[in-house]
Amino acid sequence: MDGMLRKLRGALGTAVTWAIGWAIAAVPLTTIMWLLGGSDLPLLDTVGPLTAISAGSGFISGGLFSLGLATLGRSRSLEELRVAPMALLGAGAAIVLPIIAFASGLFEYAPITWRGATIFTSVMAVLGAATGGGIVKIAKGADAQRLSPGE
Repeated sequence: MDGMLRKLRGALGTAVTWAIGWAIAAVPLTTIMWLLGGSDLPLLDTVGPLTAISAGSGFISGGLFSLGLATLGRSRSLEELRVAPMALLGAGAAIVLPIIAFASGLFEYAPITWRGATIFTSVMAVLGAATGGGIVKIAKGADAQRLSPGE
């Protein structure tokens, strides 16, 4: 049970970290998307909602990435994990929420055009790949003596 709680704590920590990081990254990225014609609304009316959506997407993606890593990397050591597949896992986790939002019509109420929605989903995929691959790369560079098994 203690191992399960540690994994849940790790997944929650990953989800929160991704949410905060993605919210910070969303401000300049949303501004660029707006400049490319991704929204018909004023800049501030676009940045606010999309930053919140990015934070929520980061939280869910971080949790999904942790679940995928726990499933796919269960029998592997940190040294056996490759960055590229973990980046793909991160990208896949990152596009889940935008695809669900598009399919359910939630983006009807978001301040973006279809072009903006495509740009937004692409940016989420890049953020997921960078975050997923980056986590593995950073973990591999960490002091292996300080990490206990399963961390």
